[in-house]
Amino acid sequence: AAVVKMHPPGPLFYLAPTVLAVAGVAAGFAAGPIGSLLEPHAQTLPSYGHELEHLAMWHGFGLPVVFSIIVIVAGAALFLLVRRLRERVFGFRPLLNADRMYDATLRGADTLSLLLTRNTQRGSLPITQGVILSTMIILPLVVLFTGARTSLEIAGFDAASQVVVGGIMVAAALAATVLRNRLAATLVVGVTGYGCGTLFALYGAPDLALTQFLVETLTLVIFVLVLRKLPAEPEPRHATGFKTARALLGVAFGAALVVIGLFAAAARSDQPLHIDLPAAAYEFGHGANAVNVLLVDIRAWDTLGEISVLIVAATGVASLVFRNRRFGAAPRVADATRDGTAARSGPAGAPDDDDVPPDRTTWLLGSDLRDPRHRSMVLEATTRLIFPTIVVLSVYFFWAGHNSPGGGFAAGLTMGLGLVLRYLAGGRYELGEALPLEPGRILGAGLAISAATATISLLLGAPALSSAVFKVTLPLLGDVKLVTALFFDLGIYMIVVGLVLDVLRSLGARLDVENVAEPNSPAAPRFATETGPGVNPADTGTAPAGGVSR
Repeated sequence: AAVVKMHPPGPLFYLAPTVLAVAGVAAGFAAGPIGSLLEPHAQTLPSYGHELEHLAMWHGFGLPVVFSIIVIVAGAALFLLVRRLRERVFGFRPLLNADRMYDATLRGADTLSLLLTRNTQRGSLPITQGVILSTMIILPLVVLFTGARTSLEIAGFDAASQVVVGGIMVAAALAATVLRNRLAATLVVGVTGYGCGTLFALYGAPDLALTQFLVETLTLVIFVLVLRKLPAEPEPRHATGFKTARALLGVAFGAALVVIGLFAAAARSDQPLHIDLPAAAYEFGHGANAVNVLLVDIRAWDTLGEISVLIVAATGVASLVFRNRRFGAAPRVADATRDGTAARSGPAGAPDDDDVPPDRTTWLLGSDLRDPRHRSMVLEATTRLIFPTIVVLSVYFFWAGHNSPGGGFAAGLTMGLGLVLRYLAGGRYELGEALPLEPGRILGAGLAISAATATISLLLGAPALSSAVFKVTLPLLGDVKLVTALFFDLGIYMIVVGLVLDVLRSLGARLDVENVAEPNSPAAPRFATETGPGVNPADTGTAPAGGVSR
């Protein structure tokens, strides 16, 4: 058997209790100065009819001292008595023993947890999800319907257009459950998202509608980028067919969410808070757009936490995709052609770069390095024309968001969709031409700017994330009002743009490199270059030493 040699504790082990003991004695003698520091704060608290005492070393002989003497004397006597009679007191095992009861409770909890886990979590994902969804359906509904409320008021549609949009959403949701093609199922799921945005617009919520449309479009693009690495349809061995239990569970879960929403709306017994929000947003947040003021001023702490989680999610996604190491910025055309070995895309026998006239212009530089079969001149020309408009629209949403529909989040999504368009039209090298910056630095700079707004307000003596307004008169522009929440919104704008760029770089450019590295891949272009800035030729496995392969 192994012998474990125990070492006695060193001097540092006794340091903490020694410091506490010495500090306690010293604090007793310094009770007066300590009391002068704490008593002003204690006087600001409600006393509930009791007079505040002064902290002192000795308050005189009174009832507290008498009770202290009784406790010390009685405790010492009880200790001596128990030590003298311990053989008689502890010589038998009582029927009710706290240690045995505690151990039995732990064993029972372990047995119950194992029994529950064995019957609900058998390693089957459908069963596990079914248990979770069934609990979500049964438990809240039982509690709600056994409560004091006995009736609900259900408001119908306000217009026929809302009925049409709702019907389309229901049809798209049902179609997504029966379609086998992954791309088609993704597109019909997107229809439900666009329908939700349309309902927002019909109910007078343009900010929510704008954000929903932008998020849904970007989500569809991300799904399509991921689906490139998957078969168009699931394999036959993975087909499950129509399952009645699963269909009923899905319908019940959707109905449960609707019922919970109705109960939440019916629980309001006073005037809704949103009635006062527009006036409060303009008075305290200096903005007419209540939604944006909520995000960047009233609940700015929540927004700061959310964008921090967003950065962590972006970093995690990119790290999972890159496996070995992450890129820097997206590759650019100059990096692919700097040594003169990368040829322009074209049919066999096309002239090299040295034979191309210097005044030749193209719609998009990156598209020249793509396989001609994957190019669309209409898309390239349209992208070249509307990309500046998208950038201007993004800047407009950013500046106008505090008083009109928009804001940093919507503006960042608009700019991100512009980058998506450049990537889809020109390929991964065009992404580097559109924004030649490293996504990580954009994300970090955005978070630093947003967090700095909290720190600066503290240094100026105001609560964290407080907003201030500055009014100046400029030539030609007239009176200009600048709210400091704009800088917090700027951080959100940069984080969203950096997130989209990071997703396009990882799920787009990185997968393009892997497709080129796979000679039998149907998506691998024949003439596209394989390497770029920060791309390790060893990652692709096909680039020869000393040059860029075609």
